[in-house]
Amino acid sequence: MSMECLQASLYTKRSPLVSDESNLAALLPPAEYQLTVQHVFQSLHSLDWFLRQNMAELVELGAVVAPAGRKLIDPAKMEMAVLAIGKRRAAHLCAAGDGAR
Repeated sequence: MSMECLQASLYTKRSPLVSDESNLAALLPPAEYQLTVQHVFQSLHSLDWFLRQNMAELVELGAVVAPAGRKLIDPAKMEMAVLAIGKRRAAHLCAAGDGAR
């Protein structure tokens, strides 16, 4: 296989994490994203903490990307990730007998 064919095949292969719904125009910096979900992350510090605590999983799920070297959030994927992580945390609270908080 020539180098050009190899490069072309690499560019046409899609990651399983990339969906047809991915939209570069929808990506938001964390500060802008936080404004859209203030009922969950009441401050930018709260969102930053969540990002730090869960960064590996958020990247794996495609919720956080950095195509130009700065963090951007895919709102649709972030919503799914926040719900999944929140469900897991709620289950741990219940198991610890701390579900009343």
